[in-house]
Amino acid sequence: MKTPVITMLLLGLPIPVLALAAQDNSCTPEHEAMGHCKMPAPVVQANTCTPEHAAMGHCKMPTPAQARQPVQPAAKTAPKPAAAQANTCTPEHEAMGHCQMPAPAPQPALKPAAAQADTCTPEHEAMGHCKSVSTPTIPVSDGSASEDIPMPFPGAMHMADDPFLSKVMINRFEIVDSDEGDKPVVLEAEAWFGKDLNKLWLKADVERVGSETEEARLQLLYSHAIAPYWDIQAGIRKDFKPVQREWATVGVKGLAPYFFDVDAALFVGEGGKTAATLSGEYELMLSQKTAVIPELSLNLYGQDDPETGVGSGLSNANLSLRLQHEFKREFAPYIGVTWNKLFGGTADYAREAGKATRDTQVMMGIQAWF
Repeated sequence: MKTPVITMLLLGLPIPVLALAAQDNSCTPEHEAMGHCKMPAPVVQANTCTPEHAAMGHCKMPTPAQARQPVQPAAKTAPKPAAAQANTCTPEHEAMGHCQMPAPAPQPALKPAAAQADTCTPEHEAMGHCKSVSTPTIPVSDGSASEDIPMPFPGAMHMADDPFLSKVMINRFEIVDSDEGDKPVVLEAEAWFGKDLNKLWLKADVERVGSETEEARLQLLYSHAIAPYWDIQAGIRKDFKPVQREWATVGVKGLAPYFFDVDAALFVGEGGKTAATLSGEYELMLSQKTAVIPELSLNLYGQDDPETGVGSGLSNANLSLRLQHEFKREFAPYIGVTWNKLFGGTADYAREAGKATRDTQVMMGIQAWF
């Protein structure tokens, strides 16, 4: 490029022409792209920062790795794809007609609330992640509901939650060895039939000495649940031995606090005769199958009855202690001891008949249910 300039100077061309010739070195990227010229390679500037200038804070010495690396030309920015450029369209530009906003992507339709609730599994509901609304809530029976719930509760008509059931229980079937030498056989049995709230109860008490039946009575009762673990019972009682009599009866049966089984009844008979019984027992578990069972029973009468040999007031008290082992839940033999004491007019009648007013007995028997 120097030769044309020298030629122009020799020819005496003016200075502007020289300026135009000097402009030939200004090759632009556009001219280079059209092949008119070639851009000169960038000159790598040597690092002019000396240790003295770096110590004064005027510059910063490059690290050895940076000093060895050549300066790379700036990379050209790749143009954005059309889809990305379309996202830069603003509502103002669209209103002026400069661009068009992309159509919104279709959103999946939301499930109705009922359909969403059906996806709640019992496992997730147990962990508290969701709550199933398809299953009706079963009301509790302990009175903790915020309001009275009519029975059967809504949704129970299609459920077999109150079937007809039955149970027969032999509470005591034992042979007793007493101080008087007699060996009576005692049977106390119960049976019920019905549903959860309403049942028909049968209670039988029989005592035989040798071939003679000393006592025999049967109760037929209607039982209705009035609270958790508690039933009220009403019906009739028939005595066959020692004297035949009929009684109207009302009582309660259930599980008292601290797991005491309680059975109490009041009897009203002919001629204004009255009587009451109260019994309670507790199972003290020694293992999963073995238990010690203390039991206390009391008998009271409203009037003296010379025919049966009982006096008014507290007639007798019986305390027993049994050691019981369950070979199966339905079958449990036991051994034990019982103390019996007569009081008041009943003790007087016993003395007149030559009988003892207190007695200690050893018993052995079984308890079963089916």
